[in-house]
Amino acid sequence: MDTFINGDMLNLRCKKSRIIFLISWLLLIIPCRIYAQIAANNVLHERTSDEKVQSIILYKKPYDFKKGKIGFVFGLNVADYAVTRRETTIDTFNAIYVRAGLGVHFGLVCTYKLHDLLDIRAIPCFALQQRTIRFEKRNSPDTVFSKSSESAIFQLPLEIKFKSERNDDFRVYLLGGTILSYDMSNRASDNVNRDKLIRTQPFDVAASVGFGMDFYRERIKISPEIKFAQGLGNILIREANNSFSNGLNSLHTQTLMLNLIIDW
Repeated sequence: MDTFINGDMLNLRCKKSRIIFLISWLLLIIPCRIYAQIAANNVLHERTSDEKVQSIILYKKPYDFKKGKIGFVFGLNVADYAVTRRETTIDTFNAIYVRAGLGVHFGLVCTYKLHDLLDIRAIPCFALQQRTIRFEKRNSPDTVFSKSSESAIFQLPLEIKFKSERNDDFRVYLLGGTILSYDMSNRASDNVNRDKLIRTQPFDVAASVGFGMDFYRERIKISPEIKFAQGLGNILIREANNSFSNGLNSLHTQTLMLNLIIDW
């Protein structure tokens, strides 16, 4: 009897052990399977998301992968002179001032990417500029000598472009550099002043600063920008027998430019 009871108890204990083992196995395996399935789904989702993001980057940002770009620039300019008077004991003129004029320019834009946020670019272009300089006699204020200067200029701006991070299809940038220019309508070697009142050097070097915005489209990039250039050298040619040039100490160019750049 004791043997039967002990055997029955042993069988009962074995059944309980099997049940406990099965429950433990289920509690261990099922969460692992669920976790594995979730991990696989996350990997698949991440891979799919990365592929989508990569496809969006390749679709929306073709310009960012190019080292070199070329485009066109069209714009308006306002040309002026910065004038300083000459200190003399006898001042012939009561006032000397310059009236700025409106002009146009157009050319090519050649850009090379040094870094994701840094470009260098050269812009060979032609510019038509106009300025008017006026001299008012001291003894006769009603007597005003005025001469409009119309120039056809070849310019070569060399600039560095500092760009912000691209926000979808938009970014802003800053510019800095120099502008080399040659006035093709002016020859410093002319011996005859004609009616120019003053003569100026045809070569000029200016420092330029500006800012702009890049708008990306599917096939082109449109960039409106504003830029200011200040001449670094005195372009005045002083003539001994010319009271107009003797009344001036220096003459520096100043130009404000509004540009629209299209490249691809």
